Amino acid sequence: MLYCLGCQREMAGEAGLAGLEEDASDQTRTQLRSQARIEFEIKRDPERQDNQIAKACGTSTVSVRKARDRLGMVRGSE
Repeated sequence: MLYCLGCQREMAGEAGLAGLEEDASDQTRTQLRSQARIEFEIKRDPERQDNQIAKACGTSTVSVRKARDRLGMVRGSE
């Protein structure tokens, strides 16, 4: 089945919650969803600029850089 990019982002965010305790706070859930969406975007297009990924995910470029660090996919300066 084919999904639009927005749906794929949301599915990645929901997948980021897999294995999370049911009593996890809303803040934790929001952070994990955001991290999963960012990581999805980085893996989808590793050469894309951090600010473009941040805009697509509704987050900051700092969050994108942290995700790149976690994934071991650090880019040069932009």
